[in-house]
Amino acid sequence: MKYFRLVFKSFAFILMVSVLATAQTEKANSDKIGEIASVDSELFKNSKNGIKELVDANKKLEDEFIRLADELRKLFEKYNILGKELEEIAKFVEPPRNITTEVLKNKIAELKSTESEIEKKQSEGKTNYEKRYSETVEIVNKKIAEALKEFAKINNYTIVLDGSEENSSAIIQGEIIDVTKEFIQFYNKRFANQKSQ
Repeated sequence: MKYFRLVFKSFAFILMVSVLATAQTEKANSDKIGEIASVDSELFKNSKNGIKELVDANKKLEDEFIRLADELRKLFEKYNILGKELEEIAKFVEPPRNITTEVLKNKIAELKSTESEIEKKQSEGKTNYEKRYSETVEIVNKKIAEALKEFAKINNYTIVLDGSEENSSAIIQGEIIDVTKEFIQFYNKRFANQKSQ
């Protein structure tokens, strides 16, 4: 029985020493704090100096929806013209002789039909755009996020903030290094040729 107690106490002592040693090592490692860096993610989209893969994905998406945007612009023009015609007619106490009740009803019906068509195209367009965005641009954004993690690790940055106006909600005291250009170069050299999954 004494032997069992001795083995147990020895085991407990070894366990306690190893836990303390591990805690000391973790504390020492946590004391090594890297620098805080910042990137401006809006510059990633810059057609001249940005991340080429992201610029190309955004351009491809824009090109896919240019026809829809043109159709919607024409429908809005038609809608505005019809609305102005109806406003002009409404100014008269009695409609002009060349405007019959039937013509007035047709113009109102055409205005409502145009409005419905605009709403339908906008809704379908939004749904299709969001789907295509997730299939193209969002995949590239995920690659960029992974590359940024690797970039931070390689360069010993503890924190990388997004300093773009769109995402500038963090207030940090101390020196922050802007590494936007370096990261864009890093990404374009290292990740541009990898296929997006």
